[in-house]
Amino acid sequence: MTIDLREYKPRNDPDRNDPDRNDPDRNDPDRNDPDRNDPDRNGGRSAPDGAGPEPAGGRRPETGVPEDWVSQITLEDARRIYVKRGYERFAGAFARCDEAGGLQISLAVAPFFFGWVWFLYRKMYIEGVAILVGNFVLSFVVGLFSSTDRAYFLISMIVGLTLAMFGKGLYWKAVDRQIARAMALFPQNPRQALVWLEARGGVNLWIVLVVLVLFSLFVFMTVAEQVRLGQL
Repeated sequence: MTIDLREYKPRNDPDRNDPDRNDPDRNDPDRNDPDRNDPDRNGGRSAPDGAGPEPAGGRRPETGVPEDWVSQITLEDARRIYVKRGYERFAGAFARCDEAGGLQISLAVAPFFFGWVWFLYRKMYIEGVAILVGNFVLSFVVGLFSSTDRAYFLISMIVGLTLAMFGKGLYWKAVDRQIARAMALFPQNPRQALVWLEARGGVNLWIVLVVLVLFSLFVFMTVAEQVRLGQL
């Protein structure tokens, strides 16, 4: 599947059905002049040394991502820009989800062990918070019927296995959601959309550090309370 950034203009664009919309010379009044490339057609005047030919419209293109590269970028390229380091670990799962048009089972170790923290780390904040709230709700419901450690362990295993099987699939949906958002925010500037994706993508290491600090404080306070009560 590819993203044709040459069709990156909004639906109300009056030129969206123009077959020559991608022609760089479409606005050149002399485009049909057979002598347009004659260096003497303007009285022998030429561009300053090193300046090169001036593009149609009298302005040079913006620096940054080359225009020809932007027009050929694929959906996988956009995903790679957003995911950044470690994209190869998700490429296979993303491809299977693309073929099926929805979530597919693809085992991942990190969601099993870290649960909602992994989702926050991967900048899936909505999913991470939803899983955290769901864990509290499940724990409360289980506590109404059974307070044994075995029941809590069983629920934790079920939740962990579910996240391990569908974690990559949920990430697939989150990544494509961000790509669609970038295309909506910058419908006429695909290069800016790619810059936005790169800035918004990657991982959030700070959230992991904050969780570790809060967890350490919780453990410390729990141990201190048990010591105060003489249970340790």
